[in-house]
Amino acid sequence: MRRRKWFHKRKVREYWAERLVKLGKFDSIFEVMEADYCFACGLTATVKNGDDFNTKFKTYGTEKAHIKAIVEGGPDEIENIHCLCSTCHTDSEYLSGDQYWIWFKSRTFWDRMYSVFLKHDSLYKHLQPIFNREE
Repeated sequence: MRRRKWFHKRKVREYWAERLVKLGKFDSIFEVMEADYCFACGLTATVKNGDDFNTKFKTYGTEKAHIKAIVEGGPDEIENIHCLCSTCHTDSEYLSGDQYWIWFKSRTFWDRMYSVFLKHDSLYKHLQPIFNREE
């Protein structure tokens, strides 16, 4: 079995920092390096503890994600690794090649929020009366 070569997130950020600024995902290299922001949506990775809408959110680190999946022949090399929040990582799972890059370049905060909204039934149930009320 082939041993996976994983790079520390700081090394991944150093490698991608200038490229992310050129793509317009971040304003500066300092911004890329200052915190564990998702390369795609630009937010920190937050996850809700529990299904109740009132439970607190907990901040987790980003996940190292392959740009081109290993099963598609993608290498365990730093140029094939992005740091993504769990929502963006899940949303990008079935994308590769040009599809991935189109998604990545256009991904925004609002896209992530929409994905989170669709995935959390409790949030939808909490807000449903607002959407269904008659004026």
